[in-house]
Amino acid sequence: VWLRYLRWRRERTIRSAFEGADGVNTVSSKLAAYLQGTGLLASRTPQSVVGCCVDTDRFYFDPEERSRRRRELGFDGRFVVAYCGSLAAYQRRDAIADAFAAIRAERPDAHFFAITREAKPLLNLLLARGVSLEHITTRAVSHDQVASYLMAGDIGLLLREDTLTNRV
Repeated sequence: VWLRYLRWRRERTIRSAFEGADGVNTVSSKLAAYLQGTGLLASRTPQSVVGCCVDTDRFYFDPEERSRRRRELGFDGRFVVAYCGSLAAYQRRDAIADAFAAIRAERPDAHFFAITREAKPLLNLLLARGVSLEHITTRAVSHDQVASYLMAGDIGLLLREDTLTNRV
């Protein structure tokens, strides 16, 4: 009963906020369509989409920086699969480990590079899938170094569950 009340109260608060809004910004057109489909957002309400943005002064491609990082990390001649971020459960570390193990089975030159402060859970999953430590590199770097280290990768993995949040 208590959970039902909390759910009702939350939905009432959300409806009230949308009804009183002069306009709504969403992060995607799919989110706006979803909100309209639920009846929370009236089509007459002014809307704009402000998607995720990147700071192009910090995240850009520099071939010289890439070469320097690859040499520093010992990645020359390797196909580097990069992952960057936390290893919270919603990051699908099991799927990341599965994907890299499959890539490694097809590409003997594949090397996994994780930029994270929490490498141990992912390391354990990779090792359990037969990926040896010589094919794994992890780094915990400051935010201002992330772009530079990402340049060392050839491809990135960002796997998500098929949930409403990830769809919209």
